[in-house]
Amino acid sequence: MRLSLKFADGASNAETISISTDGPLAVGPGTPYARFFPGLDFSFTISPASKGRYRFKSKTKSIAADGRSVKSTTLGIGEEFVVGFFTVKLTIADSDSDSDVCLQIIQNPIVPVAERAAMTLSETRISVRFWSYSLLILVFIFGLLYPLVNSSVDVPFALPFASMAPGETAWSAGELHRAHVTVGVKNDCKACHTAAFEAIPDSACLDCHDLIREHVVITPANDAHFTKTTCADCHQEHIQPSHLVNNSVRACLNCHGKEQDWAPGMPVLQDFSLSEHPEFQVSLWEYDSKAKDTSQWQLVKQHAEPGQTIFENSNLKFPHDVHLNNEKMGRDNKGDGLACVNCHQINPADGRVQPISMEANCESCHQLTYDLDQPELVLPHGSEREVIAEMESHFYRKARTEGLLDPQARLTTEATHQFGDSGCGTCHQVEETPGLPLEARWQIVPVRISDNWFPSASFNHLAHMSVPGISSDSTSCLSCHRADTSHEAKDVLMPEKEVCLPCHGIDAGRNANACISCHVFHTNTGSPAIETRSLRHEIMELGKDAAH
Repeated sequence: MRLSLKFADGASNAETISISTDGPLAVGPGTPYARFFPGLDFSFTISPASKGRYRFKSKTKSIAADGRSVKSTTLGIGEEFVVGFFTVKLTIADSDSDSDVCLQIIQNPIVPVAERAAMTLSETRISVRFWSYSLLILVFIFGLLYPLVNSSVDVPFALPFASMAPGETAWSAGELHRAHVTVGVKNDCKACHTAAFEAIPDSACLDCHDLIREHVVITPANDAHFTKTTCADCHQEHIQPSHLVNNSVRACLNCHGKEQDWAPGMPVLQDFSLSEHPEFQVSLWEYDSKAKDTSQWQLVKQHAEPGQTIFENSNLKFPHDVHLNNEKMGRDNKGDGLACVNCHQINPADGRVQPISMEANCESCHQLTYDLDQPELVLPHGSEREVIAEMESHFYRKARTEGLLDPQARLTTEATHQFGDSGCGTCHQVEETPGLPLEARWQIVPVRISDNWFPSASFNHLAHMSVPGISSDSTSCLSCHRADTSHEAKDVLMPEKEVCLPCHGIDAGRNANACISCHVFHTNTGSPAIETRSLRHEIMELGKDAAH
């Protein structure tokens, strides 16, 4: 095969060489003829095909011939192809050359990318309006209409490909919260979404959460602010990452950040700091001896005014400092002082301290013995009449069996001792009415200790004990509750906000990012949720209709 390569850069600048070869000729990078195709990043071969025709072939990238991109093509005199930025044209060789054909190589103008690319849809010959409308129709059919019809039980005919078509789950914005992944809810959208394209009604939530109560007691003074509020305003599903509760501080400050005419006396705050958060209010039981039955005790919220101290009148006598004192306990009881956890047990379920009782916490040390001859005998706890009856039965029986002289005098002496300076009088306030029979002479003033001084607070002792440096020993307890300095049971041993601020103040960062971290929203004293709100809403609507 004899051929000439002629590279022409304009009309006056040309280089020509003649090549004679017995097999295919490789042209391009890495070959002796690379200079004829400067910048070409792949090579191709030339071989004779038939008389006057030649085959051009590339193993990697394509070459363009006759308007098509191909890997190989066969051309004759007068035809051409494009490879890279070069046009190769087959022409008759010069008369002074012994070549059969000449490959004239012409470098094409290099067009910038921005000019070579289709930068707008119109340049691609795609109709924007057609494809936009088509896509909108497809989304409407397969994203809305088909799932709606497919999930409806009223369709009188079977839909094609119903098992493969999207159903109502196609509208879900995300997975359910793990609390709702339960029987009857997980795979049944209608359990909550009772009607298409309508907000979830409160009744759907309260079918399960039927014991939930409002944040406040709804009254004619504040119903306008709460009757139109729904559960979904604060509890949102299908959010990823999943969280059901709106814990935004702003949600609370919408009401608590300013004075409200419908809530006179409600504390105003802006954040949890020394200056912006009101003093803690403790809920204390107050006793009224003149009242009857359950009305004798009233729960009252109080906070200490500057220079004042709050006391709890529980009618109980109990010196914390004595029970924690090793020297005092060792001298009187031949043992060590108590630790806080000896009496105050933490419930592992909710982290709250369990109530104190005589049987569980006191009687191991304070046994109500009344006869030194028989110390195994103890008095019942809780009823004055039962105490007198127990001692009377014992001493009269002892008179019969052991010859005890004057059992009545012995009974009177022991009863006076038990209700006086020992026994009941050690821990209780006892009132005596002289002249009455023994079974009615002494009255133990009722005792009621607050089992939760902050009923509207959410506090978990176990969670705080996981903090480095805090444990269940008395040293950690006394860092918040100064029981070691309390000589009377009336002392309120709850920490003030200064104790909490170092960890939970606004300057502490993430520990103070939500009011509901410490405050209970759905209170036990609020109105029943669905009944009260619905009733108030109906009254408001009736009032509007009457006005028209």
